[in-house]
Amino acid sequence: AIQATEAEAAAKAKAAEDAAAQRATRLENGHPASPNRGALLRANSGDANAMVDFTMHMNEQKIRANMHLLGLNRMPVLAPGTSLLTWGDVPIKAVLTKLSDRRLLVPCKTMYKSILAFMGDQKGTAPPCPAAKGVEVLQMCEREPELRVEALVQLLKQTNANPRDESRARGLALLGLFLAHFHPPPALENFVEAFLIGQSSEGVQGAEGVRRILHHKIIQGANKEVKVTLRQVVDVWESPTAEGVLTAVGF
Repeated sequence: AIQATEAEAAAKAKAAEDAAAQRATRLENGHPASPNRGALLRANSGDANAMVDFTMHMNEQKIRANMHLLGLNRMPVLAPGTSLLTWGDVPIKAVLTKLSDRRLLVPCKTMYKSILAFMGDQKGTAPPCPAAKGVEVLQMCEREPELRVEALVQLLKQTNANPRDESRARGLALLGLFLAHFHPPPALENFVEAFLIGQSSEGVQGAEGVRRILHHKIIQGANKEVKVTLRQVVDVWESPTAEGVLTAVGF
């Protein structure tokens, strides 16, 4: 019985290694290949990664045909008068989205400061544990669901046109963690994916991996619970790669 258990454990470990290797190959290739018959059969049999490859490929064609309609500043949730959603290194003075609850104004500004700190964009003295600021963002959105759209838009803004590679990598990593926990509302799904496709086309490392998380969440269900520990977020902060984020969230 012990030998059988050990054999099962070894088989599971080998399967996990193979899955990680396949995932790394996909990320290195920059985009999912056109699905062939074998890939479609694996997708039909319930292979999650094959299903992700298939849905990413099919959706990319539709997204690219409508990129001109899916710019960040066209998102229907933006507050009136919102300026261009591009990177900045100063706290926001007003919320970016339409809030029905005015008591959330201060938490929204606090959340943006936490994003700046996580990404290393905050001016002045850095917090002792910047990664903890990412956890704070996730916890705030867990406690107050109405903050989630604002957090998503803030992350997109701070990652867009970011001139600092390290900051942008951490922004994408936090965006990936966020999307694993909170799937965008239907009205924003294509905007988020168009942004990630655009980033990937520009050669931004990590964008395609974050897009995989978006599709994993669609396939597994938006209500599937994902929880990350502070230790996992620290690891992602120290090495903000798409592979690290996918491993942390279990996709």
